[in-house]
Amino acid sequence: MRRKLFSLTILILLVFATQANAANIKGDINGDGTLSMDDVTLLKDIVLGKQTTTQPTSNLDINGDGIISVTDITKLVDMVINKKEGGMDVGIGGWDDDGEDYGGTVSIMRRTVLYEGASLAIQDLMIKPGETAEISIEMNNSAQINGFQFTLTLPEGFEFVPDNTGLYAELARKDESHIIDNGNVTGNSMTVISYSTTNSYYPATSGELLRVRIKATSTVGDFSVSASNIEFSDKDFNAIRQEVAQAGITVINKYTLTFGSSENGRIEGAEGSYWEGSSVTVTAIPNEGFSFKEWSDGNTDNPRTIIIKEDLTLGATFTPNAYTITYYVDDEVYKTETYNYGSKITPLAEPTKEGYTFSGWSEIPETMPAHNVEVTGYFTLSAIDAIDNTTPITVYNTKGECLARKANKSILNNLSSGLYIINDRKIVIR
Repeated sequence: MRRKLFSLTILILLVFATQANAANIKGDINGDGTLSMDDVTLLKDIVLGKQTTTQPTSNLDINGDGIISVTDITKLVDMVINKKEGGMDVGIGGWDDDGEDYGGTVSIMRRTVLYEGASLAIQDLMIKPGETAEISIEMNNSAQINGFQFTLTLPEGFEFVPDNTGLYAELARKDESHIIDNGNVTGNSMTVISYSTTNSYYPATSGELLRVRIKATSTVGDFSVSASNIEFSDKDFNAIRQEVAQAGITVINKYTLTFGSSENGRIEGAEGSYWEGSSVTVTAIPNEGFSFKEWSDGNTDNPRTIIIKEDLTLGATFTPNAYTITYYVDDEVYKTETYNYGSKITPLAEPTKEGYTFSGWSEIPETMPAHNVEVTGYFTLSAIDAIDNTTPITVYNTKGECLARKANKSILNNLSSGLYIINDRKIVIR
């Protein structure tokens, strides 16, 4: 009888021990007796404050460093992927193949490294009052990082803005296995966690890591945003911790510069939105035949630098240039007239001279071009026959060179077309 009672007691103890082992597997956050990605998700929600648990801290502190954080999540991912299980958390203790303690009273503390291999930086931001924009957060990492977390705190009057899925942050560096989540917004603070379901590393480089959407206060001024409780998980599941990262947010008015009417020219510069106080250089470029007169606000500087203080539509006025048309008769100035560029030209009436025929004006454009114009005309004898056949003829060209002296009139038949001085008279031979 005693032997049967002893055997029954042993059986009950074995059943109890088996049940205790199933209920106290380190990392079995949901208590279903196995390790899975469901446990990873639940641990992530616990770290973010989205879920509560009755699990002992020792069952949540996967890497044994005394802090429940993203590094425990990445270590739990490793346990799930590699089918590792913790021991009973009842004072017996156990290790995996790497010498890790997954249960019991024996504890191997993981090290915490400050700023070694990874750091977080927030970029300064300029934003309009009431505008929604994104804060850019960078990670500079030489170590292989497979997860990170931080708590972002905004200034008073600012708020986080979710997307249509309820997330406030978006990863800029990731592969398909990287996920990001955020906790509930408490006041002006929010915790962000990211890790990989395959423990893939974020690329070892510097640059933008993620963006967080915020809406600015309606008050203009300078503010500060900070990230605290910053932690990175490296490839060996060590926690790299950084105390704080800070950046400035400048809430400032933003105005639009638009180029208005600028007939007969154009404006060089950049239209668009500018922060209040920005300087913008603009230049008025006239079309051919025109000159810059003034800007639409009366300013006459060109080029000019504008300090942006309000929305501004800026135009330029251009006026036509004036050019001269000079008439020459027998190589002497006959008359000069002035026309604006593009104006229609009315040719002068042809002059007259007794005993002479006017040659007509040389080509005259219909409208005034963008340069001065010279027009020529000549008087010729009404007839060459007016020269007596017996009269000796002396001929000079316009250069003053004597071509014939006291020659017969028949010499004229040998002259090419042009202007000559014959017996001291200017005569055009055609």
